[in-house]
Amino acid sequence: DLPGFGQSDCSGEATQDHDLRASIVWGILDDIDAGMGTPMSMWHLIGHGTVCITLLRMFAQYPDSTQSQVHISPLFNLQLNRRLRTALKNENPDFFLLGEIWFDSITWLGGDEYDSVMDYPFTGALNDFWRDKSMDSRALMRRLNFCRSLYPKQINEVMFNFLDTHDTPRVRETCESDDVLLQKLALLLTFAGSPCLYYGTEIAMRGAHTPYNRSTMPWAEIDSGKYDAFRTKVSALIQLRNRFADVKADDFRFVFDKARPRLVRFTKGIVTVTLNAGDAAAALPPEGETVFSNLFEGNLLQPGGVVITADTAKAQERRNA
Repeated sequence: DLPGFGQSDCSGEATQDHDLRASIVWGILDDIDAGMGTPMSMWHLIGHGTVCITLLRMFAQYPDSTQSQVHISPLFNLQLNRRLRTALKNENPDFFLLGEIWFDSITWLGGDEYDSVMDYPFTGALNDFWRDKSMDSRALMRRLNFCRSLYPKQINEVMFNFLDTHDTPRVRETCESDDVLLQKLALLLTFAGSPCLYYGTEIAMRGAHTPYNRSTMPWAEIDSGKYDAFRTKVSALIQLRNRFADVKADDFRFVFDKARPRLVRFTKGIVTVTLNAGDAAAALPPEGETVFSNLFEGNLLQPGGVVITADTAKAQERRNA
């Protein structure tokens, strides 16, 4: 995503000839190889926007030096997408084509172009629920069900879900506290699809607008242990996807509590997820083993809290079967 090669303030002064751009980048990579003492490395090429065409030229110039390519662009027309898919899948059937499209993308998901797209409607549903306190949990679930209704089941199972990117404010900027961020992460990581954490989200990194939402990682603070507690919580949520297959499933049953309208509660097989987005503590019935919690003690879930329970005995039966 080199600014001088794309649509930026520098673009008028930089070459826009893709073959020349490709030669320039290969020259940079050759210098890196020489400095590291690793001649003829295989490279993973990742491009954004107009740079994607440069990547195609790079591959044409030195195919033996190209390990893989990732193209991030909504600019390709349908014919080019189809030709690109055919060429890449012939090279390696496991290549995964992901599109960055900000709206309903079924047009690109017919099996002849992208394998998945970035699920911006999902992100918008979560942001709206925590921004608009008049929304109840039914409204949130309608929005999430709408997202699921846009695509067939096999696409929902690989949708690229996220809370923030380099093109949006960091998710912590949309949260009143780290606790609310953990609630959003709990939804992201218990939803069907391929969840993605933008770098820094695992430490509740802040940044409202460019360039602050693209700041470098605060390595000194990370190494000092400043973010260890939050990172431990995020890691525990991620591990649930490996521990319980039901967490990744596309099927769930929503439970609405009229007396507590902003209590978000749903079950996925043997797993139950509950978030308290209201203003008062919520008493919950004992149910399974608590496998993740924040602001939950006894049977009380505090505002901003989340608890995930599971029938671990049944999970063990499945593993033994």
